[in-house]
Amino acid sequence: MAEPILKSRIIFELAALPAQYGDCLWLEYGPESAPHRILVDCGTAGTWKILKQKIETLPADSRNFDLLVITHIDADHIGGALQLLQSRHSLSIKFGEIWFNGRRHLPDDILGPKEGDALTEELEAEDLAPLWNKSAGNGAVSISRYGPLPEFMFSGMKLTLLSPGVEQLQRLAAVWPEVVRDAGLNEENRTPHYTDDMPPDTLGDLRISDLAGTYSTADRSPANGSSIAFLAEFKSGAILFAADAFASVLLTTLARLKETRRLSALDITLCKLPHHGSKANVTEKLIAALNCRHYLFSTNGERFHHPDKICVARVITNSDSPTLYFNYRSEYSEAWEATALMTEHDYNVKFLEERNYKISLHDIVPMHD
Repeated sequence: MAEPILKSRIIFELAALPAQYGDCLWLEYGPESAPHRILVDCGTAGTWKILKQKIETLPADSRNFDLLVITHIDADHIGGALQLLQSRHSLSIKFGEIWFNGRRHLPDDILGPKEGDALTEELEAEDLAPLWNKSAGNGAVSISRYGPLPEFMFSGMKLTLLSPGVEQLQRLAAVWPEVVRDAGLNEENRTPHYTDDMPPDTLGDLRISDLAGTYSTADRSPANGSSIAFLAEFKSGAILFAADAFASVLLTTLARLKETRRLSALDITLCKLPHHGSKANVTEKLIAALNCRHYLFSTNGERFHHPDKICVARVITNSDSPTLYFNYRSEYSEAWEATALMTEHDYNVKFLEERNYKISLHDIVPMHD
């Protein structure tokens, strides 16, 4: 009698690698024996060592990514990307496609002086150029002002684009040379420049409800506004990859998506919060608009001291019994593990550094067709 053929378990897992104060998000989905992979951002330059080690755990003939997304030109998202691309031959890394909006994808009529960058030089290589924004016809990965939002399929994974729009790319075009220099990607300056160093933002004695309602100014950074943000849907799970996108843009595009699909609410399994949990990018309206109970804060709190206590309070007060995932223990995240707070406000806390930095959507929602 022939042995029964065993089907490989289907997985949908997100690893928020320790990328210091940046993002390096490793998504695996499909058959556990041969999963597909999408890599979203590569963290700071120091993240490359960790990313390289994870890649080297894979067999040499399996170091494949269906998609690499470099969400925007900012040092804490792009820092390890150049090293990743430069190591592709020596480490036998292959990409199906690469998303990144560079100078060539910005509106010409308001584009500032030409400023070359090292990442563009690498992406113009013969083997990578055809993969660069391939799904967008090698043009900008962006949304139009009207009509259905762009959708793309990657081995059974549906990605729906939520940001950036034309306005965000126009704002980036006007300051492109400055943004390149700040990211440390031009020839003269290989060290990122920072202007947003803030004092520590500890919990203090304020009530959670008062914190949530505290006024905060909106993010206006052209680099952050140009973020590629998208909804990733596989089987019955959905992850919102918000990069550093603006709350106002996400609110608008999520409303457009609900209207297109004729839904009263979008079921979002996990939200990777924008800008590492900044109060400037996470509003009460945004959280209230998400039908989501699981939220990821990807940062160690260095330099910008994220997540902001106001942001965390907004998530807690505008969600139904949420679970907060922090990929680092820090002075900005540990305070939220207080039993009294969790009991009073009905939320839970998990630290991913104690879980191999991984979130399995199997633990949140059953994976079915």
